[in-house]
Amino acid sequence: MSRVAKQPLDPAAVAAADAALADMTGGRPLTMGPEDADLRRMWMDHYVASGGKLENEDWGEGPADEPVEECPPTEEETFAWFFSA
Repeated sequence: MSRVAKQPLDPAAVAAADAALADMTGGRPLTMGPEDADLRRMWMDHYVASGGKLENEDWGEGPADEPVEECPPTEEETFAWFFSA
């Protein structure tokens, strides 16, 4: 699952994440290419650890195994219900 930083970005958290990776990147901006995937993941780890917020951080209070709404009946269930009367 990808993480998305909440806009606007926290300038202090951005500076901290950039500084944490400066030795590995030489200060160059990260690309969206696969060669920078691990660096982007590390950057986000540092950004969040430095107080940066993420989109959808609050997924609700219910347990993960409880759906928000019931799944619609399958075609077989609908067919069986229709002809059961």
